[in-house]
Amino acid sequence: MNFAKTYEDCYVSFDGSNLTIGNNRIERSWEMKGEVPRSLSFRNKRMEKEWFSDPNPAGWLSVGKSASAGETIPNSGKASGTAEEPMDCTITTHTDDDFGFAVPHFVIDVELEYHSWKAIWRHIIYPGLPILRNSIILEKKSPIASDHCAGSRGKQERPGIAGMYETLFEKESNGEGYIDVLPGLPIHCKWKSVCFQDATDHHNNLVSSQEGLLYSNEKSHLSGNLLFVKDSMHEDGFLAVKEGPTPVAYQGGVTHDFEICGNNILTSGGGISAEEWRKAQTMTTYGSAVVLWEGDGEDAILALQQYHRAIHRYNPERDAFVMCNTWGDRSKSVIINEDFMRKELSLAESLRISCYQIDAGWQEGVSTVSAQGGIEGYYRSNPNYWHVNGKGFPKGLQPVAEQAKSGNMDLGLWFSPDSLDDFCNWRKDADTLVNLYREYGIKAFKLDAIHIRSKKGEENLFRMMREVTEETDGKVILNLDVTAQTRNGYYGRVQYASLFLENRYTDWHNYYPHWTLRNLWMLSGYYPTFRLQTEFLNVNRNRELYSGDALAPSVCGMEYAFAVTMFSNPLAWMTLTGLDKASRNTLERMIPIYRNYQSDILSGIVLPIGEEPSGTGWTGFQSITGDGKGYLLILKERNDGERHSYALWKMKDREIKLHRLMGQGEDRMAKTDGAGRMEFCLTGNFQYALYAYEKVTES
Repeated sequence: MNFAKTYEDCYVSFDGSNLTIGNNRIERSWEMKGEVPRSLSFRNKRMEKEWFSDPNPAGWLSVGKSASAGETIPNSGKASGTAEEPMDCTITTHTDDDFGFAVPHFVIDVELEYHSWKAIWRHIIYPGLPILRNSIILEKKSPIASDHCAGSRGKQERPGIAGMYETLFEKESNGEGYIDVLPGLPIHCKWKSVCFQDATDHHNNLVSSQEGLLYSNEKSHLSGNLLFVKDSMHEDGFLAVKEGPTPVAYQGGVTHDFEICGNNILTSGGGISAEEWRKAQTMTTYGSAVVLWEGDGEDAILALQQYHRAIHRYNPERDAFVMCNTWGDRSKSVIINEDFMRKELSLAESLRISCYQIDAGWQEGVSTVSAQGGIEGYYRSNPNYWHVNGKGFPKGLQPVAEQAKSGNMDLGLWFSPDSLDDFCNWRKDADTLVNLYREYGIKAFKLDAIHIRSKKGEENLFRMMREVTEETDGKVILNLDVTAQTRNGYYGRVQYASLFLENRYTDWHNYYPHWTLRNLWMLSGYYPTFRLQTEFLNVNRNRELYSGDALAPSVCGMEYAFAVTMFSNPLAWMTLTGLDKASRNTLERMIPIYRNYQSDILSGIVLPIGEEPSGTGWTGFQSITGDGKGYLLILKERNDGERHSYALWKMKDREIKLHRLMGQGEDRMAKTDGAGRMEFCLTGNFQYALYAYEKVTES
């Protein structure tokens, strides 16, 4: 079988033996003979560099047979027992843009057919970008009895498949199955893995890293979504991405994301257990990707940011906003009614809030905690659970929706997808959100109280988000809460969502502006900040709980608390009617000015500058919007200094013009040195300056 297709500069070819996928920047090839595809080549085409030096190619997917029943099962990694060769291999292609969220791309499906099941090995490649992604979709040929939702249709049927085996993906002696392999790399390579934490109610250190060298006799298991690899002998490298959740949400017995075995790198763990596969008709593994980069460490980070923007393109109408949510003052649902919301919306309009989100309390149902520890079973407890609360809103949401619209605001709502039985009610959830959008124009849904217990649950949740996106033409913002329980993290299938990053409360003494700033700063190097919501609170609430604390929210002040969130999507985590006059005046002055620049700031690549926030240093952000232009946010925490030197990204030996937009500082000309450093001056504690910058062109 010979096959060849192209899309712009992207291509796939298959000559019956070798499969090749690439574009003008990146190319990979595999040998397809036998029972297992084997990695042959990984090329940086612009540098004419081959990354694989080992002449013996390595396989990544094989098929074994259960000794007890002769049952064919898929397993990743080295097969044990008898291996089965595919009966057929077919290739299909199509183009897609994921409902407008992604850069238009070329999708190549390599279908490997076995006796009782098939694997669709899906590759995604983008024109002109050095990015290649893949995942594996497993499908049984014969239909199995459908799972029914125990909460709505009685007892579930859970038929099994004859045969016993320990795990869907074959595990080796000290590791586990893998979904991609990069074999025979140059021995003189450095690596750095980056691991993330969500469940931020319980974690306040969200990013950690580990570094090392390749060593022929060493085997390392690494947790983390990112693995940077640099060739020590050349100025280039690649990034391996594990497209899955953080370690707290691994499914299917996964224990790590990467294995480094000598000079071979394996992306580990598909997330599907043998038990789940027995009951499933189709399942999709976690994904993996490779991204090439050339240059230094700055270029590696910029390549990662390019990867993110290929999956979720920045759209200012969707991705730049200032939101208010009612829950942050711990008033919960008891105050939610039409009269209260009318007062809140009047204040929100004067502050230029762009989206007001009503948290729990707008709905008829009352949340209860299940025996499993989650909030779920809504439709079982009350078929009208997600109807509008008639007592608080006797005319429905129409009056407040009309007021929000007249105030040039979007209206948002809190919503909790039903986690019951692996989100078996996902279609009902999708219908609920779509109907609220169509009836009231609801544009933002905070998805909360999510508890993923299996890969099936994860996939059903994704189906719900995908259907809402499709049915609303991508006009709805899904704010995915990552604060508790088991969620999809930062690199799972969350491309249709922004991330509601953290709950912090002065009532619980766990809100400090520098903690919020630090989490945003740490994430910004590895995640686009236009997809993050970061909170600022009413800093004058509960002052007595912070008595004598030099870093207390009230000491920092409202202006600084808002300023630290400006290179993300600021979240007013409060009731606006609870603000004192001085705080309202501050926000009425700041937010309109900020919104003049927000969409342009977030259109750029936002990166951390200065010191890691601690409450006592100099820190900040840089947004690169073009060659030699962008924005700078200079932040001075509590310290006695008045000057500090910052190393700026991609700004070595540049003369630039600074234009002050907000905060301290003044318009001036400045020059960076050979390390890209420039000095800034701020006086007083908890101060900031927002600048636009552009390089000076020679006449």
